[in-house]
This record gives sequence, C-alpha cells and structure tokens, in this order.
Amino acid sequence: MTPAEQLRRDIQTCELPHPMYMEHLSRLQQRIDDALKGFAPKIVRIPGPSRVGKSSLITTLSRNYPEARTDGRRHVPVLIVVVPQAATAKMLPKSVLEALGIQVSPRTTAAAMFDLMLTQLRLARTRVVIFDEISHLVDEGSRVPPRAASDWLKTLSDKLEMTLILFGIPRLERIFLANEQLRGRASPP
Repeated sequence: MTPAEQLRRDIQTCELPHPMYMEHLSRLQQRIDDALKGFAPKIVRIPGPSRVGKSSLITTLSRNYPEARTDGRRHVPVLIVVVPQAATAKMLPKSVLEALGIQVSPRTTAAAMFDLMLTQLRLARTRVVIFDEISHLVDEGSRVPPRAASDWLKTLSDKLEMTLILFGIPRLERIFLANEQLRGRASPP
C-alpha cells in the first residue's frame, strides 16, 4: 500500500469527537454502565437516517465493552447483534446465538431456539444487547408483523431483565407504535 493510499484509509477510518456524537456516546455508555451495575433495564431506541454515525457508535461501544473471561468463564456484558434483512421469528434468536458464536441446527424450532438463546445469554452474563438494523423487522414486506416484533423484544427484556439498545432507520418507530407496553418502557428516541 502506498503512503497516499494509507493516508486515505486512515482518513476514512478516523473517528472525530463531534460534540453531538460524543453526547450520544456518553448517554449510551451511561445506560450500559447502569445496566452493568444492576439498575432497572431500559429499552433505548436510536433511529436515524443512513450515514449519520449509528454504526460508528456501535463500533465504539463494542470496543469499550469487550468480551472477557473471568475464572475461565466467558463474559459478554454487551452483545452486538445484526438483524438480517427479511428476518423471521426464528431468525431473531438465531441472530443472537450467532452473535454469541453458537451455531444452531436449521431444524431447531423457534421456541427451542428462543429458550436456547435465553440460556446462552444467562451463561454469558449478558446485560445489554445492541440490535443493529432492528428496522429490518418492519421493512416493507417483512414476514414479522410489528406487534410480534415488539412482543419479542419486550419478552427478551422482561425475561432476562436486560437493557436493549435498538439502532435503525426511522422506520423502527413502527415497532413502538405497535405495542403500548414496549413504548411505555422505552426512553424517547
């Protein structure tokens, strides 16, 4: 790689501490720190158009809260899950399990996969799950109705007393419009 190409790559990957970026990062870190200290779980939504820094926030949070081993046991305090396009009810827990590095047989039922996901999140002592591209759940033609998606997220938060941070384009608000209980538990966007 030439010095000019290296400089161009360095510029492309440079993170600038823009005041608005730092404000959002600080608020998210406070939510995560609260969850790790045992405060009540929260549901945080981060809607925004493409190219505004959502992925940069996720990258920084991932770097600031790494996986570790304590007494030989795996500890994943903050898990980053990328929601695939055209996600189904079965794909949601599978995405979480894959983020934990666990492969699941395609023949596993949705209910069994959900239970396995809960068990593995408990074993990893995960306190925060960050869903990137959660708006895929409510894309046009999605196979998951918004109410089912919101119920799934509410159940995950309730069963594990876990903080969820949901990143996506503004369409993700449909998830909250579909469920008044989820909307009531979530912080403002």
